[in-house]
Amino acid sequence: MKKPILFLISPNSRPDRPEGWYCPDCALVEGVLAYYPQLREALDFRYVPFPRPRTELVELVGAWAQDCPCLLLDPGMGPAEAPVIEGWRVITENTKLLLDTLPLLAPGVGRTGAGSIF
Repeated sequence: MKKPILFLISPNSRPDRPEGWYCPDCALVEGVLAYYPQLREALDFRYVPFPRPRTELVELVGAWAQDCPCLLLDPGMGPAEAPVIEGWRVITENTKLLLDTLPLLAPGVGRTGAGSIF
């Protein structure tokens, strides 16, 4: 089974924002990773810069899946609604689905609650 890969956009990686910038959805995922450090061990965790093309993602799953956060899973796991592309189940453009999938990857990880922002 392939180790899941999580791609997040590097903070302050927008050339047009020298004063600083972060991706809100990536920051939300970072918060969950802070709650559950065991996820960092369960994932191949990678930062990519803001500007496109995001070469690492393009090489793995193609140009359509450059949005972040992006979670790549073994095709045998994860939600069926996430497509399988180039041998990976891909969760991107749906942060709620990504967050709801994280508990499958490490023991003791909670799910989003009924009072979540989603």
